Amino acid sequence: MVTAPVETPSEIVADLIERLRGHDLEGDANALIAELFPRPVRRALCQAGLGDELIAALDDAGNGYFLIEVDENGEAVITVGAGGKSADIHAELIIQIGIWLLAGGGGRLRESAGAYLIKGLGRREPDVSWLSAARAALLGAGNALPQALPVPPNFVAEVVSPSDDIDQQRGKMRMWIANEVEVGWLIDPFDEQVHIYRPEREPVVLDHPETLEVGPEMPGLTIDFRRIWEL
Repeated sequence: MVTAPVETPSEIVADLIERLRGHDLEGDANALIAELFPRPVRRALCQAGLGDELIAALDDAGNGYFLIEVDENGEAVITVGAGGKSADIHAELIIQIGIWLLAGGGGRLRESAGAYLIKGLGRREPDVSWLSAARAALLGAGNALPQALPVPPNFVAEVVSPSDDIDQQRGKMRMWIANEVEVGWLIDPFDEQVHIYRPEREPVVLDHPETLEVGPEMPGLTIDFRRIWEL
């Protein structure tokens, strides 16, 4: 009796990358995730070490279709990257916050490719994030920054997409707040709601706000949600 050789984690990952390159990424997103990333594959990804280089290779092979994060237990978390309306909202938030930043708001603004590697949170990529000048200074001077920053942002915004589980998104926001994020927005464009999270407070849910101030964490910044709901 001949026993088939057992694939190593690196072989499983290499096979996954080849499958991603040749796969038609259409259809039901959750079915695609179940097909391409069953538990043995997710386990192999973690054993291979989900660092910047591997995640970049997976992202390139999948044309950015999947968002690959690592949870606080070291498990791979696979979701579908932003597209359609969600991507438009990301861009609108970046524009409005960017105008505030250039007008003197300061700090460092990051979009969804900007990852964070935080103990207790894992490797996460919020849709939009901002670090104050004080936190950005902790990263040091120069351009040699890691892809995944070791310093948590002050502000994060996550946008609900059609494939997202809203309860999972709420749990993710609570984890951001538990790891030194000062304010988090969970934006639901389908129900036109904004869930606001802050440390040691219950979340506040606003229905169809027209404008919304971030607060003392980003003084003077007001987001015009009329533009967002129209997208």
